[in-house]
Formats: sequence, C-alpha cells, structure tokens
Amino acid sequence: MSSSESGFFTGIVISDGAIYITDDNGMLYSLNAANGHSNWSYPAGSTQLSTPVIADGMVYVTDDSGTLHAITAAGGTRVWTHQAVSSGEIGPAVNGGKLYVSTGLALQALDAKTGDAVWSYRPPYDPGAFVSTPAVANGLVFVGSTDDKLYAIRA
Repeated sequence: MSSSESGFFTGIVISDGAIYITDDNGMLYSLNAANGHSNWSYPAGSTQLSTPVIADGMVYVTDDSGTLHAITAAGGTRVWTHQAVSSGEIGPAVNGGKLYVSTGLALQALDAKTGDAVWSYRPPYDPGAFVSTPAVANGLVFVGSTDDKLYAIRA
C-alpha cells in the first residue's frame, strides 16, 4: 500500500504484531508488522480519522464527523459507533474500561465495550471548547481548552 493508493497517512500505531494506520480518505488499515501484508481495512465513511487507540482487542478511532468507531483488532469488524459533535482529528484515550473523547463542546466518558455514555463534562466558561486528545493518569482525565486552561477531571 502506498500513499498514492490510499491518500495521505494521518496516524500510525503498532500493537501486538500489527500496524494500524489511517489515511485522509477515511480508511483504517491493519497490516502485519512482520511482512507488511494487509490484515484488513475498515471504511469509516468520512474523510479524516484520528490516530487509532488500541486496547483489549479493540481499535478505536474518531472521524471528522464526530463518530467514534469501535472495531475488533483481530478482524476489523465494527462493534459499535457513537455519534458526537465533530472534533476533527482529535482522538480518544482509553483507560480502565472507559473511553474518553473530546467532542469539542464536552469531554465524554464512554463504556469501552458498549459505547454507552457514562458521563459528560462541559467547560464552565463560554466559549470554552476542548481542543486536545485527552490524556489519563492518576485517576484524572486531562484535556486542553480554547479558554487557555488545562482541565483535570476525575475519571
């Protein structure tokens, strides 16, 4: 696979012998890390995808229409999707069975197995909007905002 076949590559992650890569045509690919052969491809149906996040046999990626996709790492099969406000190429973070995704207007926690919403947090200042991929550490979710603040929210 070359960039001329699939568009420009936008994110890459290596996990458990596979390379997961997205392109600007809305495709997610899984390649065998040993030989480069294709394991599978998944069409997200949008143009831009975030860098993939891999956890517990799942691949998570957000498209530029705001849809979070949960795909099996083994076969590239969609398990669930969750629609949110468009956040561009801002990707999710995963920790402790939860996915954390910045939707621009809010930070959402989702159950990683089902995609069901667990909680949502909106910045208290207007026009605050979350503009970074969340990071999780020490029981807190960190996310940057357009109100020039870094938020730390209990996971």
